[in-house]
Amino acid sequence: MRKHILIALPAALALLAGSANAQTAINEAQTVNPNRVNVESGQKPIALPIPKGKETRPVGMQAIGVSAKVEQSFSIETLTAYFHKRNLPMNMGPAASIRVEKVEFMTDHDLAARLNGESTGIGADERVVLVTLRGIFVFSGPPGSHLARSERAYAVFDARSGNLLMSGTVGEGAQ
Repeated sequence: MRKHILIALPAALALLAGSANAQTAINEAQTVNPNRVNVESGQKPIALPIPKGKETRPVGMQAIGVSAKVEQSFSIETLTAYFHKRNLPMNMGPAASIRVEKVEFMTDHDLAARLNGESTGIGADERVVLVTLRGIFVFSGPPGSHLARSERAYAVFDARSGNLLMSGTVGEGAQ
């Protein structure tokens, strides 16, 4: 375990320092240990039990404080400050590189149409906020995979609670 932490340390330090060479540090760390997995640990995947009981509305992750004027709660300035402070979940790219490109209010049904059927799980007529981002986005995948890199990403917030419901990258040519 210690060996893997030390290998990832140079990349993590470069990212925390906001280094312009963060990509180089990530590439070097991946070259040293491309799988980034401790196969000697013997840890095996487990199956999670199927939830029982009444379905509940997805909560998401606490993010933006929503005031009576919902649109003002999701201003470009507020969202930029949020992402610079907290980054996009699981993003290994520097938070300081994130720029809010667009903020759109829509129903979850309309969002699902934009995201090829992907839904947040809240009601189809409930309002969400789709935020399109630019920056350096780097995500790890399953063991043995390469890092996924993108210059565009999105985040979806519940317009009622301000909670972050989902995020992801936007592929080349996607709108």
